[in-house]
Amino acid sequence: MLVNSEKKYLSVFLWLFLYASNPVAGQCLFEEDSLLSNTLYGFAVKEAGDSDLLVDCRSHYLFTPASNTKLLTLYASLFLLEKEMEGIRYRTANDTLYFTGTANPALLHPDFPKCVSLAFLQKCALPLVYVPSIHKIAPLGPGWAWDDYYDRISTECSTFPLYGNFVRVRFLEEENTISPALFCDSLAQSAETLPYAVTRALHSNLFYRAKSCRYERDSADLPFRTSDALTALLLQDTLQKPVLARGKDINWFQSTKEAVRDTLLRYMMQESDNFIAEQMLHHIHLQQFDTMDYSACLELLKDSLFYQLPDPFVWKDGSGLSRYNLNSPANLLKTYDLLEKLIGRDRLLTFLAAGGQSGTLKDQFVSEEPFVFGKSGSMSNNYILSGYLIAKSGKVLNFCFMATHFPCRVAVMKKKVEQILTRIREEW
Repeated sequence: MLVNSEKKYLSVFLWLFLYASNPVAGQCLFEEDSLLSNTLYGFAVKEAGDSDLLVDCRSHYLFTPASNTKLLTLYASLFLLEKEMEGIRYRTANDTLYFTGTANPALLHPDFPKCVSLAFLQKCALPLVYVPSIHKIAPLGPGWAWDDYYDRISTECSTFPLYGNFVRVRFLEEENTISPALFCDSLAQSAETLPYAVTRALHSNLFYRAKSCRYERDSADLPFRTSDALTALLLQDTLQKPVLARGKDINWFQSTKEAVRDTLLRYMMQESDNFIAEQMLHHIHLQQFDTMDYSACLELLKDSLFYQLPDPFVWKDGSGLSRYNLNSPANLLKTYDLLEKLIGRDRLLTFLAAGGQSGTLKDQFVSEEPFVFGKSGSMSNNYILSGYLIAKSGKVLNFCFMATHFPCRVAVMKKKVEQILTRIREEW
């Protein structure tokens, strides 16, 4: 005999699911949907704050989580970092200011204009010496696609990031401009046909604009290749005073502070910024272990912060760019529970993209009032969307949809998921 809640559950979801005789196995079919019937997917829904799943379709299967990996980075950052993050570390000796980086991604970032550390260096009357960190960071993560090198989604990591480690090319009627200005002589017109308005050479910081192209945007962002020498040059060009680069073993006693943690994390989540996600994990590792390469501590973070997740999972980077990452719908829903417990649901919603209003969901779930707040993720043949859905009844649902191995464009799967969640909102 079905209780009332179960009857309501069936009335809403019968159009979606036909369960096998053993529901524990999590088998379900979309018999009337040609797209989903040929797709490996997992779907889990529960009332926010509750532990019982209302929909449990392969919720414990492992999928490529893509940018939903940032949920782990968000929780680790909120749990382990102060709101005021270290900007640079410095020490004065022999009438000279020595300083080094902390992997903080906000320094001179064009989308975060206020920079305490830059003002500090600008006001300093002593000679400036940049000391490259003794800790090394791999510029790209494990399992990243090499041919994304020219795209901002694959921005290089570094111990002292500046300007977000990317250049911004603006397309103007008279001429094209590039920022930082240090790269003004590195932008040239290509004699060849290019697939994009502007691109970069594989192994150097040479940027090429297309000979003829109708620009759909007024600007483009491209990663630059990082190095300690380039860091010193960028600082010198920005500060308009000499900055030497010199290796030196120094005990750092002081640091500047940048009140940017929550601002960075909101941008990371809503715009799905991979660079910020990676740098946040490197910064966490520096604060916790006084080294920067986070790859050595991900297993420790799994055991200490995410031991409550129900399924074993594979965590290889902070952004979700790695194809090696594996996670389950049940794990991601549990991560939302952990975030709610840490900062509360109302505050958590401010970190998520709002349907029809902000971030990666701005063009989806358009409504007078947003009813979906979530984190999307995608790469070729993979699409993930998780978060909160506010039903017309006022109930708040926590959901996670993960799909992989579909042969269509991601945009087609996004539209399908939007249709499913909108139907749930209407009928719940």
